[in-house]
Amino acid sequence: MKRILALLGAGLLIGLTVSAPSAQHLLSMVPGTKVQGILTLGDKDILLPGDGWELLYSGTDMLDRVSESGYAYLVQKAGDRPRAYLFARTNLTSLSNGWPQRWLCDRHKVHHNGSKKAYSRTNHDCWIIDHRLFLKGSKNLGLDQGLSDHINEYAGTSTFIYNWYYRVDRRDFMFVAHLVNPTVYGFCPVLEKSREKSEWHPNGIARSPGRRLFVDAVKAFGAKYRDAVRAGFLNRLEAGIDGLNLEFEPLRRSRPGSSAWSRKCRISAN
Repeated sequence: MKRILALLGAGLLIGLTVSAPSAQHLLSMVPGTKVQGILTLGDKDILLPGDGWELLYSGTDMLDRVSESGYAYLVQKAGDRPRAYLFARTNLTSLSNGWPQRWLCDRHKVHHNGSKKAYSRTNHDCWIIDHRLFLKGSKNLGLDQGLSDHINEYAGTSTFIYNWYYRVDRRDFMFVAHLVNPTVYGFCPVLEKSREKSEWHPNGIARSPGRRLFVDAVKAFGAKYRDAVRAGFLNRLEAGIDGLNLEFEPLRRSRPGSSAWSRKCRISAN
């Protein structure tokens, strides 16, 4: 991982651009490759919503010490700041008796839990919407420390709203997480220390119509993207999914990153 992050920091690549129909494999790309459209990870399809995506890094490891898996982390940029991140992981070797349940599928106090209630090791479809804090030195909870490092350095905020999916059948699994940066849509950065006390906690957004509307927009996008995850799991994305955009009108504030916006949000312009 240190070697991969060093490559990122050194900026060794002036990116290629790959997209469908070439559908190149994420594990064959180098960090910094610019990507769009439909890509592959293992024998699964991954659809990138919108454009402006770049591969942070990808690799392989052993999941639960029973199966080799492949993973990829990507960032979507809005100018010089991250608009969204996407994480995907799938098995590269198959099992015959299914896969274990993941704790997040049963998590309470989230913005939405659309997971299949009757869990089976050979047939499970999990969908969660929640907020996630990325703090320096915090436990990664299923996401790589390299992602936290990138967010801490470039995002200017600790909290992202995400759609998280976990799809399972008898032989295969796939995780996909799409994390959205609220500051790109006009919300003030937050550097919170507690998930439960966050302004983006389900209890907190009840006091903020703007945040509630944003979470609703993330949910509407997530329902469409769930179709893309399901199709990609079966390697049947083909031309993609129509209308796959996060529809939310940015708040009427000064341009994010400007001095006026920084003063309003009571943060340093740097």
